[in-house]
Amino acid sequence: YMKLLSIQIPTVVGREKSFNDLYAFINYQITKHRLHDEVEVICQKDNKQMSIGDKRQALYLMADAEYSVQIDDDDYVHNDYVKLICDELTWIKDTKRPLPDCIGYYEKCYINGVESESTISNKYFDWAELSNGNHIRTPFFKTPIKTEICLQVGVNDMRFGEDHDFARRIKPLLINEVFIYEYMYIYRHVSTPHNERYGIK
Repeated sequence: YMKLLSIQIPTVVGREKSFNDLYAFINYQITKHRLHDEVEVICQKDNKQMSIGDKRQALYLMADAEYSVQIDDDDYVHNDYVKLICDELTWIKDTKRPLPDCIGYYEKCYINGVESESTISNKYFDWAELSNGNHIRTPFFKTPIKTEICLQVGVNDMRFGEDHDFARRIKPLLINEVFIYEYMYIYRHVSTPHNERYGIK
């Protein structure tokens, strides 16, 4: 029996606090809505020996579910994140409609304390910043995508820019999308020096 959703968290040594908070929050949601049979949570932790690209690829290879989504260890998600995704997919299954290749949704962004938002959807052709400071994105790690498509495309061994690279290469394979009209993902970013951020000595 394959689960419905694989939630994957890449993490590194030194970020235990934010990782533990996120991990506990996701598992609380799974327990609250009795979704253990449908959802797995897997993690990949190292001390920056692996590139983030290799780490994301390793997580996809570990997945035992129809859909995969990755949440960075310093980000956060909607209070009903797990249930909303599972409800959407279960409803589609129950009505015998074709399952989507991916799920789009809204994202709140806090970059160095400045708030903006993104819409992540397959209806767009590429990533762009709008004149009001908000962003549009095509689907990538943060959006649930069929695991088989993620594995077909694969994540390149890159220390940065792997997200946009993956988004561009997976785009042609994504045909059907459902969209959840909620701020499902909360992206939090504080700029750090490039070398420190990517573990480059």
